[in-house]
Amino acid sequence: SKVDEKVANFFVRADDNGFLQLLLSKKVFLVEGATEFLLLPHFYQQLTDKTIEEDGISVISCNGISYKKYLEIAEKTDKKIAVITDNDKEQERINFTKKYNEENTLQHIYMADSTDDWTWEKYVETAKKLTDESKGIYGSFMLDYDNYNYMHAFQKGFKAYNDDQTKSNFSDPLFKESLEWFYGLGNKEKIQPDSVTYAAGSYPWNSFVAGGKMGMFVCGGWVASMLPDLEKYPRDWECGILPMPYPEGQEPSTLAVTGCYAVPTTSKNKDAAFAAIACIAENQYTLGYGRIPARVDLSDEEITSYISDKLVPTFENDKFTVEEIKKAWFDPNRKVIPEKIIGPADTTINQIIIEEAQLYGAGSKPIDEAIASITSRADAAISEELGQ
Repeated sequence: SKVDEKVANFFVRADDNGFLQLLLSKKVFLVEGATEFLLLPHFYQQLTDKTIEEDGISVISCNGISYKKYLEIAEKTDKKIAVITDNDKEQERINFTKKYNEENTLQHIYMADSTDDWTWEKYVETAKKLTDESKGIYGSFMLDYDNYNYMHAFQKGFKAYNDDQTKSNFSDPLFKESLEWFYGLGNKEKIQPDSVTYAAGSYPWNSFVAGGKMGMFVCGGWVASMLPDLEKYPRDWECGILPMPYPEGQEPSTLAVTGCYAVPTTSKNKDAAFAAIACIAENQYTLGYGRIPARVDLSDEEITSYISDKLVPTFENDKFTVEEIKKAWFDPNRKVIPEKIIGPADTTINQIIIEEAQLYGAGSKPIDEAIASITSRADAAISEELGQ
């Protein structure tokens, strides 16, 4: 079939043999520049114990985003081609790549699926650099709340209940992995106080601002309400703001306290009650401190104006920028996940998780035994609430 005229002209004017190399090759790696061109063969051999020549693969450097022109030729000639490129922090490039890969089998573009690479792996790496136990300084600080036990699992798609919410789902390996990961931050990685120290109450909830020895504090936006209060929490350091980390390979996500208001059927003035609820839901975010608008009708200009006029002045001591706040609290592309387990007997289940998981964290109970206890106790609580 016919090649687009602009693509044809591009290769006519090209001063290298990339076009000829593409036509003569059975399989191709397409990279953006000279560095990738030189390093990729070495990486390939390390991973496969074969050279690219042995596997009949060519490497072509296409200098930037001209890979799309190569892809068109590859499509017309049924060439197997793998493009290795980055997203340049552009969501449009990510969207294009996802659609292209869904529609093509012989050609594939390998690109990070997020403009944000602030993963838990990067978080732990950063926390290790900040930690100095000899001075009581830790790179990470998290509270001993229930949701920390399963937040990593939630970000990987874990569901706390079976489909009809009549049983718990804590036998899912993601839950075990989450417990091991969370308690490992203090017990194994040593980037935050260990489980026994936390349980002893040595670090209260406001330790981050009160002590000044915690590098990063993973918590809700409400924590920001402490930052402007220099009278209660005097400090000689500045704070930064980042989005919620997420597991590598997963969609960027954040945890949020999701909920709703309701008008009881016994209300004598349902219209007025609904109007009051609508007012709260639509405007609560204007109180600041990380509240996300429960709205889809705000323009980027309105959000920017609100941040600039209300939030930036509030945090002037820490010099938060509009873009930093936008990225942390107002990213429309970030998946929102409920912070807590929500369903039958949820309050009881969360308390059970705290009790049993802390026994595991303190070394008093093997993890499989702790999970078995959580499962049986949670199932009993669900049955009781459902009247089974």
